[in-house]
Amino acid sequence: MRVRFLLCFILLTLGLLAQAQLLTLELDDDVMIGSADAPLVLVEFSDFNCGFCGRFHRDTLPLLAEHYIATGKLRYTFRDFIGVGGATSHILAASFECLSDQLDNNNIVYYINQLFAHQGRRTADVLLDIIRINNLSLDNETFLSCVADQHYSDEVLLDTQAGISVGIRGTPGFFIGYAKDESSVEGFILQGALPFEVFGRILEDLLAPEDTSAENGQTSSETASDSNPENATDTSNNTEPAAEPTEPSEEDSNNESE
Repeated sequence: MRVRFLLCFILLTLGLLAQAQLLTLELDDDVMIGSADAPLVLVEFSDFNCGFCGRFHRDTLPLLAEHYIATGKLRYTFRDFIGVGGATSHILAASFECLSDQLDNNNIVYYINQLFAHQGRRTADVLLDIIRINNLSLDNETFLSCVADQHYSDEVLLDTQAGISVGIRGTPGFFIGYAKDESSVEGFILQGALPFEVFGRILEDLLAPEDTSAENGQTSSETASDSNPENATDTSNNTEPAAEPTEPSEEDSNNESE
């Protein structure tokens, strides 16, 4: 535990950590990739209309997948967080859940990345383009009915509230930590589209044995001094502010489905 709390102190000093204490986040049935036995879990809270979230999916997630998810060290899960996109993102997120019902987890992440690669404002209509371009074979009646009813609207709100409850205030926001069991994670919040190098350093510290510092002859103060705040990545401009989660209006739903 000493190494874990030391890491929290370092991250807090660097301005990368939203709180010093370890928190517990309950997981739900959102998409998850990686080994069920992976010791670490990374939960992303994201808005499909968040530009910085797109940067994370373009530049950082592929490297995390290669070096940590594929090697059995990390599980990754995606959760919705309604931020800058407001009602538009809420409707899109609920509609994407309808598509996810007919895909396996790896394909879900693939199409999440495609959504973030789409230029311009992302609406529910973008899903129809993705379905057409990829020639997806779906139960169209079930999918369109799910979208029209906004069947997963409450699920999106629950994801957003779960993020708020542990301190997420903008997107992208991340909860990273140790898997306590199949349904919960003990860890802390990271804010912003951090580069792979920062994630890698944090993950390596979390994966290190508890007595790593002692074995290396390093004291806590020496380890902290190695992480000089002057060398930290400035993440103040890497997070989109959150909007108050609201139910999409009937007018918004009609506009999105046209």
